[in-house]
Amino acid sequence: MVKRDHPDWCIKGPTEITKEEYNELKAKLVNDPYWNKKTRQNTALFADRLIDEPNYTNRRGIKTNTVTFKKPTTAEIKMFHQKKRKIRDKEIQEFYDEANDYES
Repeated sequence: MVKRDHPDWCIKGPTEITKEEYNELKAKLVNDPYWNKKTRQNTALFADRLIDEPNYTNRRGIKTNTVTFKKPTTAEIKMFHQKKRKIRDKEIQEFYDEANDYES
């Protein structure tokens, strides 16, 4: 994201421009390396444009917003399946209880 006080921030409202002005602005935008390819190297060049957000991480001194994937441990996987099994068993038991109440 771009800082709001930065000149790159969007304009306050829509303005009418000519086709020539539009083509000039479009060429300027296409040639901007920040928008062209958002590689770590290019984002490092434009670090002053970026907002400091909590999801930004520092990799080798380069600010990036990629979230590192945390692989779940075996214990976490076992706990997940155990909780899932408990919920499933509870629902099955409720179903049997309803069937028994209906029969009696």
